[in-house]
Amino acid sequence: MKVIHFPLEVNYVNSFLCYDEDARDAFLVDCGAFEAQIEDFVQKNDFNLKMLLLTHSHYDHIDGVKDFKRWINVPIYASTKKYDHRISEGDTIAFADSEISVLATPGHTPDGVSFYLKPFVFVGDAIFAGAVGGTAGRKQFQEEAQHVWNKILALPDDTIIYPGHGAPSMVGVERLYNPFFD
Repeated sequence: MKVIHFPLEVNYVNSFLCYDEDARDAFLVDCGAFEAQIEDFVQKNDFNLKMLLLTHSHYDHIDGVKDFKRWINVPIYASTKKYDHRISEGDTIAFADSEISVLATPGHTPDGVSFYLKPFVFVGDAIFAGAVGGTAGRKQFQEEAQHVWNKILALPDDTIIYPGHGAPSMVGVERLYNPFFD
């Protein structure tokens, strides 16, 4: 499996294309405002896009869903009823010869989920390199920190964290150096 990072200009949100090199099957995590560069890359590389996974419902991560659906009609997985497949903690999504595990990571938003496909975890705004996602208050922050610690930072040290904004990181690095988890 490989991951292509698309740092989108609108709202500086990240979108990620994960693909199986042999089958050329792929999925997209968060579409942001859905810029043409993603469509061009998928077509140029002859990927068979199978699905869109949404980490949470903030506009900067989902603004382009309508444009995305106009381009290609694939299933959309999210933790809200609004999309094709509603997912929750413990669900798995088949992809290529693997399974993507759904981890509920609320706090930044009540509907936050992360997607784990060893050795990658796509976390939306639950955690960033050296930070965690903003919350509405102290209670939500504590909830988010607990979910991040118990679910994301419990993964193997070499797991690559792909956040909704900023640079990727690794579980081992965040467990040791993220100041929100002293």
